This record gives sequence, structure tokens and C-alpha cells, in this order.
Amino acid sequence: MAAITCALSPTYLVRWHYGFYPTTLLEHAIGVTVLAFIVETWRARARVSWRSPFTIPVLLFLLAGAISVVAAPNRTMGLGLYRAYIIEPIIFGCERIPTTSSRPLRSSSTRPQTRSPFFWDR
Repeated sequence: MAAITCALSPTYLVRWHYGFYPTTLLEHAIGVTVLAFIVETWRARARVSWRSPFTIPVLLFLLAGAISVVAAPNRTMGLGLYRAYIIEPIIFGCERIPTTSSRPLRSSSTRPQTRSPFFWDR
């Protein structure tokens, strides 16, 4: 699902409005991906650990973005940029971090080079 969302990244150009609320196709793709993550986590009765080395920097970045919205000359435009460039990527990233493996990656350089050195084995 996340790969499809990444492939749909150029669709931020497809825009429409729900009343006064502007939205894009990419925002809906991110929403569907996060909703699928929530449903699958709930169905598996899994607990998601949000503690990572990125938690405090992300929270500080969110705070800095919120301050910039308050200080912006046009708050509506600032809020739209905050949502599009800060909130949505962070939400998508927070969905991706718990679903990726925490095992360290090994280089395939110990084997004969039959593949590109840019591929990694788990």
C-alpha cells in the first residue's frame, strides 16, 4: 500500500475542494494508507512502539512549524503549507517506521558479486 502511495506522489497536482477545504489526490492516498495501517494493526492486536530516535526531533519540528504558521503573514496559506509539507509527510513516516524491520542490514559483499552492490540482504 505504501509503495502505491509513493508511486502516486506526482498526484499532488490533482486538486479539488470540499467546500472551503482544498485537498489533493496524494492526501487521500496517504489517508487510505494510514487507515489501512490502523486497521491491520488493530486486527493483529499489535502494539505500536512510537519511541524512536526520531520522536523528539519530529516533535520539535512540528512545534517549529506551528510557530511559523502563527508568525506567517497569511495564516490560511501558512496552515495549508504546514499541512502539506510537514503534517502529511510526518504522518506517512510515522506509519512506515513501525512497519519496517528493526534488524540491522548486512551487506552482500561477503558473497560473490552476482548482483549490484546496492542491494542489501536481511
